[in-house]
Amino acid sequence: MSDKDRPEMHDAATRAGLTMVPGEPVAIETTIPILEHAFIPIDLAQCDSGVAPFDGDEYIVGRWHAGVWLTFGAHWSDGEHWEDQKFESRDELRGWWSYRHSVTQEKLEGIYEPTHWFPMPDLPDDV
Repeated sequence: MSDKDRPEMHDAATRAGLTMVPGEPVAIETTIPILEHAFIPIDLAQCDSGVAPFDGDEYIVGRWHAGVWLTFGAHWSDGEHWEDQKFESRDELRGWWSYRHSVTQEKLEGIYEPTHWFPMPDLPDDV
């Protein structure tokens, strides 16, 4: 999927006053306005809808805490397979999960529980 097929990324950049050029790097000083203006609030009332960001795909999620954005690559789990994964209840598995290492995931809770999300950008073709 190319950037032009992802209107939410262009909309976010426009709200932040930036022009996104596919394939061009974005300097760190220009990413701060993107974070401040582009993150989409997470509506937990929609968590059973199966649409973004609750569709199981990986997203950039975050929350503003103590003057900084805490951001993670994470996916939403509806907790459906809690018994197979040795959890005691569906609620224990339900929520946002991020990989800490290649095989270790941690649930984002407390000050890490995200309040906002953003689509994961596409990887460059040469990766």
